[in-house]
Amino acid sequence: DGRLFTVVTVFSAYIALAAGMITLWLVLPSVALVVFLLSAVFHFGEGDHEAFPVGMQWLDTLARGGMFLISFYCRWSEVLPILQILVGPATDLTGAVAAIQLLQVVHFISFVACVGYHCYRIDEARSLLLIVELSCLFSAFAILPPLVGLTLYYNVYHSSRHYLRVTELSDASSQASLAAAVGFTALALVLIGIFFAFEQAKGLSGALTDLDLMLRVGIIAVSAMTAPHMVVVHHVSEAFQKKKQLALPAPANLLSSDFV
Repeated sequence: DGRLFTVVTVFSAYIALAAGMITLWLVLPSVALVVFLLSAVFHFGEGDHEAFPVGMQWLDTLARGGMFLISFYCRWSEVLPILQILVGPATDLTGAVAAIQLLQVVHFISFVACVGYHCYRIDEARSLLLIVELSCLFSAFAILPPLVGLTLYYNVYHSSRHYLRVTELSDASSQASLAAAVGFTALALVLIGIFFAFEQAKGLSGALTDLDLMLRVGIIAVSAMTAPHMVVVHHVSEAFQKKKQLALPAPANLLSSDFV
């Protein structure tokens, strides 16, 4: 059955990509951290741009997708220990920090350019709304502890927009969508359980507190499950945008009989 083959293929691809991401965290944790942050910037920014497009796609994607990096600017002394927990206490973070600082510079430039562009067009409602949005996010990430700011951003701001985006992209029934969500949630919980047991067996429980170990396992599991999710959503979104463009009426021909 073609549909069964598609389901099996998708689940297999998800598991393979998730396993690959977990392997990267175990073998090259600093590289995995940088990949995770880069993919998060792109995924968040792509979702924000498509939910509320305001022009300048790539600049807008970088500026809005990297808003969580404001915590890195303003609360670095709190962020750095979290990053060390994620890569493991024995991992040297020097290379990852250099890459993160470069990412911060790129984001800062794009953020300033984006805000400047919309301040210039502040008489337009969409530009004014975007400035208000960026100001609120900037304040939240600058004031709140990093994990609190990220949790609120991810679970309230990003998730609500993302749900609306996926609903628009999906042509599946609500029952099929619920079944898929339950299946992938169960898979995520199994991965978290296996990885937590592995980390304890490896001896990290002696170097990290239980809370730190849960944070490490939880974020790595989220990273593993969202990696294939980001790929799927991106490709589905591209196909959806192309479909919308094809559905648009062709420009009127000024030489047609309607205009002559």
